[in-house]
This record gives sequence, C-alpha cells and structure tokens, in this order.
Amino acid sequence: MRLIKLSIALLFSAAVFSGCDGITDLFKDGINVNLDKTATLTPENGIVKLSADESMIDGSDGVLHLQVNAGKKLALSPGAADEALVIKPVCDMYPKTVENPSLALQLENKSASTVREQAKVAVDGKEYDDVSLEATPDNATLNVLSRDKMSSGLSSALSVKPNEVDIKGITIATKAGSITVNSWLDIPFIYKKGDVISIDRTLSELGLSGVELGSFGKSFKVEVEVDSYLPFVITSQAEAGEKVKAKLDTPLAAGTPSSAKRTNAVISVESTTSIDSISDAVIHLQLTAEDGARLTRDCKLVIHYKTLNIK
Repeated sequence: MRLIKLSIALLFSAAVFSGCDGITDLFKDGINVNLDKTATLTPENGIVKLSADESMIDGSDGVLHLQVNAGKKLALSPGAADEALVIKPVCDMYPKTVENPSLALQLENKSASTVREQAKVAVDGKEYDDVSLEATPDNATLNVLSRDKMSSGLSSALSVKPNEVDIKGITIATKAGSITVNSWLDIPFIYKKGDVISIDRTLSELGLSGVELGSFGKSFKVEVEVDSYLPFVITSQAEAGEKVKAKLDTPLAAGTPSSAKRTNAVISVESTTSIDSISDAVIHLQLTAEDGARLTRDCKLVIHYKTLNIK
C-alpha cells in the first residue's frame, strides 16, 4: 500500500518540478499508477453473500445448493407454549425461479416414548401443508419435502424467494422427556436462461482493497482484465445514493466452469468528495444467465487489476 502512495507522490513531484505546463499536461491525461494485483472470486469468496443462517453445500446433482436454516432449533418440553421456526432467505444469488425446492424438518426425540408430531408449513403468512413426524425413543427422524412430496401450492410458494417460511403448530405429545425440532430450506443454484440476478459489491469485496490515495482525487478509472468461468454476462451501473460509485464500462463475457472467457474492461469510480480509498466504492452488478447456468465449485472470476488512473 505504501508503494502505491509513493508512486502517486513521485508523479506529483515530477509534475511540480517540470513547471506549470507539466502539471497541466499531467492532469489533462491523469496520473497512472501500476496496480498489478490479481483476485480470484469463487462462490464462497466474493460471488455469493450468505447470512449467518445460510450455508453453501454440495448437492448430489453436482451443483452448489443454498441451505437456509431456521435461526434456532425449537426445544419443547411438556407444557411448553407453541413457537415457530422461521426461515428467512437473504442470499442475493437466490434464483429467480426454483425448479426443485426442498424443505427439511428434523425431529430429535430425547424422551423414553415414541413421539408423533404434526407441523404446519406457512409461507409469507399463508398456510400450506401439514407434515407428520414420528421418532422412536432416543432417536431422530428427518422428513424432506421435495417437489414431488409437497403440494403444488407449497411448491409454487417456494419457487420464488419467500420473505419467510414458518414451521409451526408443533406441541409435544408425550409427558416425559423433550423433543427438538430443526428445519431448513434447500435451493439449488440453477438459473433459467435470461434470468437477471442483481448484486451489490464493494471493490474491496471484489478483491481491490488497500489502495490508499490520501484524499487525492474524485474521479478514477481502473483498468482490469477478467477471466470469467461464470455462465453469466455481467454488466453494471453505478448504485444510486452512494457517495462513491463504481461502474463497469464493458460487459464481461460469460464463460463456463471448464472454459474461461477474457474481457478487458474499465471500472469507473466517481466520488462527490476527494477520498482516501476507492475500496469502499459500491458497484451494482447485473448477472444475466446463459443457457444451463448453474453454480459449481469450478465457477470463478479471476480479476487482474492492472492500472489505476486518477483525475
């Protein structure tokens, strides 16, 4: 980071010693600083944002899946009041439509008797299926409601990102011991051709951090070379309301997990005031799915940050 500061200082000094005309010429074309920094973004590092209740798992279909857990497990004992398990998806790479959603309910029986329970599933306040659960003493049972095991109403409700899914109406059926109920939603990262996913990322989250400018300017251009293994065409616009805005001037071509497409582009950064760092600049990315778009472990973006131009 000191090297970048030093480079800027030396360029500025050179302009001063060359006289006023030198300063005019220098700022006419801007100051160029060599960055030569490469960042590799993967689904777990930079491409997908997850909340504390979300995780990314490998599916048996070879595709990465989003697993959204209820914020807690529901522990019930005799006489306990009903509570609800609430699942709230946050992930911004959630597909526009989901062909194979599944909902899992797990009953852990810590009592000495067989436990049979009923649970109601509600999506955004509307009730759908009743689910039967049974667990033998000191055992657990897991019910997975996949598309072919749930009603068309529940399947449709889960096919578009819900605000919340509630598992409720569970009461303990035995007078001894206790039960614990857990639940999670499972969504494959599979997209239909033409689906547009919008995500906001700072340049720091895209691998460009620590570029300290010392309140040197308000307008910046970053020359990048991007190898995309993502099956999405990526465009952008400056995010409204941000004091420091970033925009990608050239669409990034879509690749595949096995074959990259290279694009040379420029990220333009504008600030309302002189800033110390461009790392917090927010860029609003729009990912348009190609045919067969899905996220796998091999999907990645390799971004080579080449030159920073300051005006």
